[in-house]
Parts: sequence; C-alpha cells; structure tokens
Amino acid sequence: NTEEKPVSSDQKIIKTAEVKIEVQNVSSSAEIIQDITEKYDGIIQSSSIIAGTKNKYSGTVVVRIPADSFDNALLELKSIGKILSSSIRAEDVTEEYIDLVAQKNSLSNQLEQYNRLLVKGQNVSEILEVQKEIERVQVQLDRIVGRMKYLDNRTSFSTITINLLEPAQVETPSGYSIPKVISEGIEGFFNTVVWLFIVILTLLPLILVGGAGFFVFQRWKKNRLP
Repeated sequence: NTEEKPVSSDQKIIKTAEVKIEVQNVSSSAEIIQDITEKYDGIIQSSSIIAGTKNKYSGTVVVRIPADSFDNALLELKSIGKILSSSIRAEDVTEEYIDLVAQKNSLSNQLEQYNRLLVKGQNVSEILEVQKEIERVQVQLDRIVGRMKYLDNRTSFSTITINLLEPAQVETPSGYSIPKVISEGIEGFFNTVVWLFIVILTLLPLILVGGAGFFVFQRWKKNRLP
C-alpha cells in the first residue's frame, strides 16, 4: 500500500506590510518607490498625493511585490526616509487552500456524474432535474475556483502600503513656528533701534539748548556771588 500524499505541500502565506516614512519631498519619494517596485517586477496598485497646510504634502502608495522579493523590497523601500512606524503581517491560508482544493475535486466529480446521467436521461422531468443539479454544482464550483484564484494572487504578490509625510515645523506654544519667531524678533529689534534713533534726533536740539541754557545759568549764578 502506498501512502496518500497531501493535496498540496506548499505553504500559502499572505504577506502584507505597512510603513509610515518621513521624507523631505513626497513627490520625488513616490517616484523612487515606483523605481524600486519596477526593479523587483512589482506593480503600483494605487498612488495618491495630498497637499496639506503650509505647503506640506502627504501621500500613500500601495505596491504589489512578488512574494519571493518581499523582504528585500521592503528593506529598500524603508531606506528612502525616516521610519516613523512599521508593521508586517503574515497570514497562513494553507489549510483553507487545501480544503478548497478538496471541495473543487469533489464538485468536479459530481459534475461529471451528473453529465453522465444527463446523457442517460429517459424523460423530460429527469433531464430537467439533472440540469438543475448541474447548475447548482457549477455555481459552487465557480465560487471555489474564484476563491482559489484570489488566494493564489494574494500569496504570489505581497502588498506593501507606504504612507509618506513631510517634516512638520516645530511650533511654539503660541502657535508660531521657531523660524517665524526668530524673524519677527529680529524685525522687532531693528524697529526698536530705529524708533530710539528717531527719538534721539528729535530730542537732541532740545537737549543741546537745555544744556547750553543750564551752562549759561551756572556761569551767571557764579559771577553774581561775592
């Protein structure tokens, strides 16, 4: 007696990853992601770039990479900027896939038997009943085959979602950015210097006249003393 081999000895693993990366320029980084994806024979599933406040952009790029290149591609994608967060998920669907293969084989056998009965049908009622069963089995078979194709696609190509963010400016408690505060401080300093200079120029004649008058008064007062 020969031992019966399992339906499938290959593991079916669905790998997905999501990373959040801080980059200097979202648009150029999206182009780098496309180059890396093409390098590993992957595809861009979706890409979007959104303009935020203060000319700051963010974006999301979803790529599909052949499962064999998942680790290398993910490592290279992470190198385009500063990693803010990263998560990887591996879902083992081997058991489900083997069960689907068994269901598919069973339904295929049923379909074959019903087709034989259809040929041997003696009357219209028997033929209609067999056709009804054939349609029922075919619907179930199509559903099984569709699910198997979906799992084949998900396990053959891994999905990586890359969220891109540009650096945020550091804000002071009052809501002003540090560069803006420094700029406004320098501007205020020069405005103060200019204002003091104007005041001095305005008061200088009065100071000179007052000083001269005080000097004359002291001389006059001194000359009157015995």
